[in-house]
Amino acid sequence: MQDIPRLYTALAECMAAIVSTIALRDRRINKDMLWKTGLFVVIQCVFLVGTDNVPLALWLPCMIAAFFNMAVYKKCTSGQSWIVVFYYTLHDFLIAELLASLEWQLEFFFLGARGAHIAVRGALVLLIYSAVLGALVWITQKVTFFQRTWEITAQELATVCGIVLFAFGMGNLSFLFPWTPFTSSNPRDIFIIRTLVDVGGIAVLYAYQSRISSLYAQQELIKMNALVASRYEQYRNYQKGIELVNIKYHDLKHQIIGLRGETDSVRREEWINRMEEELQEFRPEQQTGNPVLDTLLMGKSLDFRKNKIQFTCVVDGSLLSQLFVTDICSIFGNGLDNAIEAVSLIEDPSRRMIHMTVTEKNGFLLIMIVNTCQAELQVERGMPVTTKKNPSEHGYGMRSIQLAAEKYGGTVTWTVKNEMFELKVLIPRQQS
Repeated sequence: MQDIPRLYTALAECMAAIVSTIALRDRRINKDMLWKTGLFVVIQCVFLVGTDNVPLALWLPCMIAAFFNMAVYKKCTSGQSWIVVFYYTLHDFLIAELLASLEWQLEFFFLGARGAHIAVRGALVLLIYSAVLGALVWITQKVTFFQRTWEITAQELATVCGIVLFAFGMGNLSFLFPWTPFTSSNPRDIFIIRTLVDVGGIAVLYAYQSRISSLYAQQELIKMNALVASRYEQYRNYQKGIELVNIKYHDLKHQIIGLRGETDSVRREEWINRMEEELQEFRPEQQTGNPVLDTLLMGKSLDFRKNKIQFTCVVDGSLLSQLFVTDICSIFGNGLDNAIEAVSLIEDPSRRMIHMTVTEKNGFLLIMIVNTCQAELQVERGMPVTTKKNPSEHGYGMRSIQLAAEKYGGTVTWTVKNEMFELKVLIPRQQS
């Protein structure tokens, strides 16, 4: 194994780990990640170069140690769970094996067995590593796996571990048993076998992940459709309830007129005042100009009162005429539910505030829902961490809003500043 400089192997593992970690972090790089990355590269290179001449019996423990060093680096920089970290590290490890083996083959083919100047060899290493990693990143994007929203299970981790271990074992079998029909003692043949096995292993790994991603996308679609249907059904229930309230409202108004004929003045006034208080509680509080939104707000008003939430809004409901009923239900239903969930966690009722705005800005429909939130808001997979009892429901409300906005060419953004959460939906206005 001394035919491949251990420094090149270390660089392959470092580059593979760094590229996937940046992807896990949504391409966000800060000073904390930079110094941890530098420390990881130094440790990995020193360790692998320092163990270059260890006995063959210690080679496998050294590779395991190098693998765990990659995993620790990914854990410290990505903030993901250990199951996600090991999943990606297995992927990185197999890619690093391919990079090191392929580089040796091409170097031997173009530069010969005695090699060339260190600068030429270094340039060739960087060129091959960059080209292969770039191609794999492109393939990854095309087959749409490694989604941030993918909840990796222990079964999927075990399957990927089996694929990587099989490819790693078969690729390095010649180092342990060179005199079998499936191995070789010739260094060039060893790395040809290793490269082909690694390519096959990565192909199987990508095919498996692509299939899992497709199944996951189907499950996502089913859940999203169910969520949209539930929001619309919720709106229909609100609508039926409001119709009954309106009937009762008008009936009671007439009853009040009759009650004023009560001979006992004290009893009459108590009765009237009590009925007026009841009517006040159920009167329509918002008149936005859009009947669908009015219905939703009427239904949510019970949640506002129950949780002692101060709700205010400035809404031009006529701007929502370009949206379908189901999309209005998705955007406002999910947005308000998320806001109610967030402010309900605040202990001080005086800080439970939600403000909603619907207006036009520079030819765009602007929808904003702003609410107070806890000082420390955790973010996972680009979404605020849910407080729902079932964590598997995390993110579906926000993604439902995104899908509704994207249907009209719009965008959805959110920010957290000074303990205020702001959801902003921007949709191009249709020209009449």
